[in-house]
Amino acid sequence: MPGGRATPYPAAHKTARRNGRLREVVFPVRVPSAFASALLTPARPPAANRLVRGVNLAGAEFGADNLPGVENRDFVFNSDATFQYFSQQGLNVFRIPFRWERLQPLLGGPLDAAYLAGLRRNAGAARRHGGAVIIEPHNFGRYRINENGALREYVIDNRYNGEVKVSRGHFADFWRRVSAEFKDCEDIWAYNLMNEPHDMGDGDWRLISQTAVDAIRANEDGRRILAPGLAWSNSHVWPQVHGAESWIEDPYNNTEYEAHIYFDRDFSGTYAMPYDGELSLNPDLANIGPARLQPFVAWCRANNVRGMLGEYGIPSTDARWLAVLDTFLSALDEAGASGAYWAGGEWWGDSALSVQPGGNFTTGRPQMEILSRRLPWETFWTSPAAGNAGPALAPGSLASGCGPVLAEKTVQADSLPWPAELAGIKVTLTGQDGVPAPAPLLAVSPAQIHYLVPESLARGWARVSVAREGVDVAAGRVWIEPVAPALFSADGSGCGPAAANVLRVLAGGRSTLEPADQPIDFGAAGDRLLLILWGSGFRGVNSSTRVSLRIGPAEAPVLYAGWGYEIPGVDQLVAELPRSLANRGRQSVVFRADGKASNLVSVTFR
Repeated sequence: MPGGRATPYPAAHKTARRNGRLREVVFPVRVPSAFASALLTPARPPAANRLVRGVNLAGAEFGADNLPGVENRDFVFNSDATFQYFSQQGLNVFRIPFRWERLQPLLGGPLDAAYLAGLRRNAGAARRHGGAVIIEPHNFGRYRINENGALREYVIDNRYNGEVKVSRGHFADFWRRVSAEFKDCEDIWAYNLMNEPHDMGDGDWRLISQTAVDAIRANEDGRRILAPGLAWSNSHVWPQVHGAESWIEDPYNNTEYEAHIYFDRDFSGTYAMPYDGELSLNPDLANIGPARLQPFVAWCRANNVRGMLGEYGIPSTDARWLAVLDTFLSALDEAGASGAYWAGGEWWGDSALSVQPGGNFTTGRPQMEILSRRLPWETFWTSPAAGNAGPALAPGSLASGCGPVLAEKTVQADSLPWPAELAGIKVTLTGQDGVPAPAPLLAVSPAQIHYLVPESLARGWARVSVAREGVDVAAGRVWIEPVAPALFSADGSGCGPAAANVLRVLAGGRSTLEPADQPIDFGAAGDRLLLILWGSGFRGVNSSTRVSLRIGPAEAPVLYAGWGYEIPGVDQLVAELPRSLANRGRQSVVFRADGKASNLVSVTFR
C-alpha cells in the first residue's frame, strides 16, 4: 500500500444488531495491510476492452445439405491470400463459421482430424498476418444426423418421439473437446458458442449456453467466449427476447454477448427489396443502424457486460447503402463495441454483401472503403482495475489502462494524495461538459497505467488522453456510469477467489477478522459471520435496497455497500453469510448494484 497518511473519506458507519447479540460493527472495516497492495496491483492488463473490427470468412460451413461433404467440392477453407488481404485493410479478426457435424461427426465422439486441421490452418494464416480468429459452429441451435440415408435436423434439448436426440450435454461435450484442442492456441481470439440460435422449442438457451461455458471453464480455459442471443441474435429485439438481466455466470469474467444486425425490412440480410422499396417503408432508413443497435447496447450497459456485433452487412447494389453502413459504424464506435462484417470468402462470387476482392485480389468492393475508414482509433484501453471487465467506469473508481509505449519506466506513487503526474505521465479525462479533469495516478509503466477516475465526470462518454513530458502518446474512451460495480479477486485477475475477509462475531460479542482465501468454517452455532468484499465503482449506491448479493444458491443480506477505508477508489461490501452455505465448497459470488452486475468471484465453504 502506498505510504503516507490518507485523508479520511466522509464518515460511513452503520450499526448492525440482530437479536441483541451482535454488538456495534463500524463500517467500513479497515483493509488489512497484508493484502492492501494486492488490491491495487492487477495482474492482468485490460486488453479485453480493446475494440476490434473484423470480417466473417465464410466457406467451411457451406454445403450444409451435404454432410459431411468433401473439402473444395462442398466446402472450403479460405487461403492465406484472403487473410493477408483483409489484414492489410485493417480487418484482422476473422470469424470462421464451420459445421458442428463436420468437426464432430458423431455426437459424444472425437473431433475429425482433417476438418480440425483446416481450422488450424486458418488460425495460423490469421497469426501470420497479425490477426486472430473467432471460431463458431454455424448451426442455429441444431445438429443434423444422417438417418437411413437422409439428413434430419434436431434442436438441442428437444424431444422427438419422447427421445432427446441432441442434448445440452452433447453441446457441452463438443465445446469441452474444442477447448482441449485450442486452449493453448494464441491464434484464437474467441469461442463463439453458436450461430444465431432460434425457435428452440423446449430447449432453454440460457441453460444450454451456460452449460457450454461451464464445460470450457472446467478445462481451465479462460479464453474469451461469445454468447449469442436467441431470435437469430437480432440486436433490435434483444431486451424483449432475453429479459432485463444477463444470464452467463463466468468465473473468468471473460464472456461477451454477441448480436447480429441487418438493415432490411425483415432483419434477414437478404435485402430482397431494392433501396427505394426499403425507403418507402422507412423514410428514416439512413439512421436505421443506430436505431437497431441501441436496444442491445442499452441492455449491455444496464448489466455491465460487454457486447459484440458478430454480423452486419449491406449490399453493393445501391451506393446509398454505403451511407447506412457508415452511420451504423459511427454508432458502433460510439457504443464502444467490436464488430465483424458479413462477409468475405473465396466462394462468394458476385454476392451483393461480399467484400471478397475480385480480379485476383486487385479489385476491392465498395463496402471496403467505408470499413477501412471506420477502423477504431483508440490506442489506450481502460477497464475497472478490480474486475478488469465490463464496459463502464464510475467516478471515483480505480481504473487500469493499457497501450503501447506509455511510460519510459515503472513507477508507483509513494504518498497520498496520488499525484496528477508520475514519471512524466499525465492522464486527462474530458467528459460531456468538455472540461478536462486530471486523473490521480497510482502507478505507470511502459504498458499499463493505474489511475483514479475523476469524481467530476458525469454519465456518458469521456475521452482519455495520455501525455508523456507534455506530448500526447495515447488516447481512448471510457463510458461513465454513476455506479459500475467491480470486485477484486485475490490474485488480481478479476476472477477466481475473492479478495475478502470474514468478520466472525462470537456469541459473547467478541470479534475476529480472518482471511477468506481458505475454506470458510462457520464454527460454533452461536457465531455470526460477515463477509467483507473489496471492490470499486459502487460507492454511488446510497440505499441498501439497490444492492444484492447471491452466493451460490443463497441470498446474503447486505449490511453495507460504499466507501472503503483509506485507499482511494477502494469500496467495501459487507454481507451476512447464511449458514445454509456450510459444506457447500466453492460458490460463485454474484453482486449487483443498481441492477448492474459485477464480475464473478468465488468463496469456498466447509
